[in-house]
Formats: sequence, C-alpha cells, structure tokens
Amino acid sequence: MSLQKNIFKNKSKFVSMKYTKPSSSDSLDDYNPSSWDLYFDEMNYVQISDSKFRYFKAGGDPYLSNSLFVLIHGGGHSALSWSLVTKQLKDECSIFSFDLRGHGGSESEDESDLSKENLTNDIIEMIKYAYSTEDGENNLNVVIIGHSLGGSLAVNVVQNLLDNPQKNIIVKGLVVIDVVEGTALESLDNMKNIISDWPPSFPSIQHAIKWVVESRIVRNVESAKVSIPPQFKSNKNNNNDDNNNNNDNNNEDNEEKEGEVFWRTDLLGSTIYWENWFSGLSSQFLSCFVPKLLILAGTDRLDTELTIAQMQGKYQLKLLPSCGHVIQEDDPKSISDCLIQFKTRNSI
Repeated sequence: MSLQKNIFKNKSKFVSMKYTKPSSSDSLDDYNPSSWDLYFDEMNYVQISDSKFRYFKAGGDPYLSNSLFVLIHGGGHSALSWSLVTKQLKDECSIFSFDLRGHGGSESEDESDLSKENLTNDIIEMIKYAYSTEDGENNLNVVIIGHSLGGSLAVNVVQNLLDNPQKNIIVKGLVVIDVVEGTALESLDNMKNIISDWPPSFPSIQHAIKWVVESRIVRNVESAKVSIPPQFKSNKNNNNDDNNNNNDNNNEDNEEKEGEVFWRTDLLGSTIYWENWFSGLSSQFLSCFVPKLLILAGTDRLDTELTIAQMQGKYQLKLLPSCGHVIQEDDPKSISDCLIQFKTRNSI
C-alpha cells in the first residue's frame, strides 16, 4: 500500500487530506505533467488473455547486458512511479515495468480481481511475453524488484519461479521496498480511513499533482509530474487514454466540469484482498533462496521475524530514513545506488 506507516499514526504529516481549490493567485505551471519518454525508451501494449497491458522498457538487450530488472509498482500507482529510477539505471542494466491489472494504462475485462494469485500470474506472463526468444538457448537473468504491494507480489513471483521454473528465466535476486508483513497488517484499518479522506476528484491533473506533493504522499515534484497522471482518469467510467501526460488541462471548470479527473484505481474496492496481499510475507521472503535486499524508510517497519533474520545475515537491509513511503520517487538516486550495489555485490 502506498502510504508510510507514520501517516496512520499522525495525520499532521500531511498539509491537508481534504482538497482546497487554490486561489487565483496560485500558479499551477510548476505541476504540468511530464512525458514517459523522458525516462523510458519504449512504451507499448500487449493483449494477454482478458487484459491489455501497457508496458515500458529501457536500457539495452538484457541478453547482452546479462541482467533484467523487473520493477513492480505499488497499489494505486503505475509503472511510471519508477521513472526517475529507470533514468539512473538504464545504462547499467535492462529495465522492464508495466501497469498492473486495474492500474494506469492497462485495461482488463475484470479489473476487480486484484488477488495476489491473479496479479502474480499477470507478472510472470508479461515477463515471458516481453523477453521470449525463438531459439530458447539464452538465459534471462532477472532481478525482481517491488514497492509496497509490488514488494509482496515480487516475493510471490520469485517463489513461483523457483518452485515452477520457466524455461530460460533465471531469478538472480529479489528486492523489496518499504513493506513488511507486521506493519502492513497493522495498518489496514487505518488505511481505509486515510483513503476515504482523499478527494474523489480534482478540477485538473495539475491540481491533483499539486495536492499529492503538498500532502507529501510524493515529495519529489519531478517524479510526481510523471507518476501521478496515470493514477487518474478523465471521467468516472473510462480509463486514461494515451494522452494522460498531455499538458492541456488548464481550462477553468465549466458547467460540465471539463478537465476534471478521478482516481483510476478503486483501492477501497480491493479491500477484500488486502490481508491476503501481506499475510505470510516475512516468512515467504526469507524462504526465497536467492540474494535478497530489503529497503526501508525506517527500522520501525521491521517485525520480529525480519529483525532476527537480519541479525543472522539472511538478507541485506538498507535504511533510507529521510524518505516517505514512496522511496523510489522521493530519493531515486539512493534507490538506484542501492540496486547497482546489490547487482555488483551478487555478481548479477
């Protein structure tokens, strides 16, 4: 889930959870959306079963670079939450990310089924589609990296690939960013209250970006300008189209509320899956016998099982206490450095 633990304990960390329309003197020019192609090299779509997934690639051929980083976003986010990290990493390795079912620019016949099993299957099928080879002789060395919900999914994907090996896909590492079982499960009830307080809509995407930044959900303006637009749709019934990064939403509200945007993903509608997303995460993470890295915004997130395992050297731990929950957006340089060091340390 995409809020740091302290949010649940202290709402004062936000400027305001309620939306207040800026005065006429407030400029929105600093919150115009940015385009995906400033960070990724390729965007495309693929139809798999009942879903049309939007995916992004960057860097060279993973069979030549010898490593592919698969980046999995958190609940409510999209692949573009990895934009700034991708820009820093793509000279070091190949990057692949996509919008999960019910998120961003992806579309599914059944967007309500956000079960861990369904999302895990989507991720594995997308990796197989994006990097299949006709000769089947070359191995694809993969590091699975996930943030929040994406971290839980990353663990499940790795366990699935280890238990049920896919031809030519070799898991070389697992990285989980700012999610642990204990904290996540303790926060579920408060999460519902926090999300219920979010404004249901904004007059324009610029207003939405400004609110997210001022509420400190994402603290990095550059990242918010590319990552927030896919989290919204132009009306209550339709998903974002390919123009969700256009800079033409500056019109004042008219009687039809032209330009108004709504949240793309119904997070409250997914509450039936929340407990399943995180239950058993710590033991499952520790049982994945590959090099592992856990990146957290604070030691208060560690539960007992992870604390003991860390003392026993069963995984690598990195703390970035100056960040909020969306660490890869708040401090992409530190995250990129961590991932490169992890790659080097484990000879990936």
